[in-house]
Amino acid sequence: PWRLWTTTVAAEAAPGAVPAPAGATTAAEPAPAPAAPGSPSAAGPQVVAAGDLVSLAHETSGRVTLVALPDGGHAVRIEDLATSDGPDLRVWLSAKALADVEDAGEGRWLELGPLRGTRGALTYPVPAGTDVSQFASLVIWCKRFSVGFGAAPLTAA
Repeated sequence: PWRLWTTTVAAEAAPGAVPAPAGATTAAEPAPAPAAPGSPSAAGPQVVAAGDLVSLAHETSGRVTLVALPDGGHAVRIEDLATSDGPDLRVWLSAKALADVEDAGEGRWLELGPLRGTRGALTYPVPAGTDVSQFASLVIWCKRFSVGFGAAPLTAA
């Protein structure tokens, strides 16, 4: 029970983000204009689906984005996360719609890993070969007590 009062802050890089080298300065030449979103020449991640986290068993908020990476893979980005801590929190992609995620453990789901922070920004790679179109929501799931802390619909971009 004491974990409900603990907080872990995460500040992970966004998918496809390349951190600047230490001591880097601004270049004298202007950067090239970015490619239009969705265009074949766009070099960065492309948004596939997104949604806002809503509370289930515990107060939860934040923004979830599912992105296609230039290498053909996918990743989930959670930003501005705010939720309670728990004994065994997991991040799941669920085939269940947001209205049905309270029993997400009984449906088809894919675990992306343990929740690595209760505040901040997190990035989870989606296993290669996963058909992301089969998932309707992202759920922060407490495996120990079989309860959802929060969830977000994955609405196509």
